[in-house]
Amino acid sequence: MNIDENLLNKRILWVDWAKFLAIFFILIIHCSSDFLTGGIIGSSNWLITLFFESISRWGIIVFVMVSGFLLLRKEYELKEFLFKRFSRVVLPFVFWNIIYIVVKLVVQNPLQGKVTAFL
Repeated sequence: MNIDENLLNKRILWVDWAKFLAIFFILIIHCSSDFLTGGIIGSSNWLITLFFESISRWGIIVFVMVSGFLLLRKEYELKEFLFKRFSRVVLPFVFWNIIYIVVKLVVQNPLQGKVTAFL
């Protein structure tokens, strides 16, 4: 199936709005997580936070679906697809994990002079 290049390069309004809403509701989930884990279970603040977090959960599913829609509209060779994903996902993941480990060792000093195979 050939897909017209002009259609691939045009912005799709409903996709932009779906991404905007999904990101907004995912931010609500992240912001409310401290209140759920640190609050007293059953208190009014905890219940309000639980309500907003519960109605925001659909944002994760919509974000994944829209990302898949945008990713799968183009046809890739397998080698090109994997290389593109590797360079965009795995390399930053490794980089930030190294930064995290260095900060954890230098700033927090969890080993306190003891060297082990695991942090």
